[in-house]
Amino acid sequence: MKKLINLLAMAVLMTPPASYGQSSAPTDHSTMIQFATLDGTKASAYYVPSDSATANVLIIYHDIMGLDNNIKKEAQKWQAMLGNVDVYAIDMYDGKMTSDMTMAAKYRDEMNSKHADNISRGLLAKIGPDKRIVTLGWGKGGEWAFRGAMLAGNNAIGCVMYYAMPEKEEKNIRGLKADVLYNFASKDMKVHPFFVEDFGKRVEKNGRKFEMHTLNADAGFAYPTDPRHDGRANDEADRYSLAFMKAKFQVQ
Repeated sequence: MKKLINLLAMAVLMTPPASYGQSSAPTDHSTMIQFATLDGTKASAYYVPSDSATANVLIIYHDIMGLDNNIKKEAQKWQAMLGNVDVYAIDMYDGKMTSDMTMAAKYRDEMNSKHADNISRGLLAKIGPDKRIVTLGWGKGGEWAFRGAMLAGNNAIGCVMYYAMPEKEEKNIRGLKADVLYNFASKDMKVHPFFVEDFGKRVEKNGRKFEMHTLNADAGFAYPTDPRHDGRANDEADRYSLAFMKAKFQVQ
């Protein structure tokens, strides 16, 4: 019996935090912040600070549903696992969010690349210089995360993408300063392996490292309300992402 109890205790300790958390709002010392953008508007982000001063920054980009409580829980999760890292979950939708996939697609399609860049640049200006930045995102957020890494320039040290459409234009990859980790969903009918492999070659052509992991799941495996959600695949992908980010931030 004692051996069984010890095994159960070990299993609890080894279980990774649940993806995206719950739908209720987080309760801790995190807060919403506002910042100016280059097009004269105000944007916002959910900020989860480290307990001590740090130059390490993780910027999280939501998928098409918007900056909802699930994403805020995700920001909390990554801050807790990484430790000495400030985490910002950036709002790319100017306060809009939805649980309806049709409306989410509408928000995504209404978002133009220039405004998206201005939001990212605004947060980078708010964060300030001399930071060590990793970007992370799922789906459309993964595309924004890669663009965010490009905009961060020499401050970018890593980019984590979950089942995102890879950048295909060489000119939009040229000058990349960050290494890239890509979590590929093998059942994704939109993003073919060739796209990811070609993207990886272009990243490496620019002198950066590219790491790809294939998960036996469909796109959307990380989002809890998506019918394609796969907790096991997401836990596996998160382990790859955690190891990558810990190495980049040089944290234990």
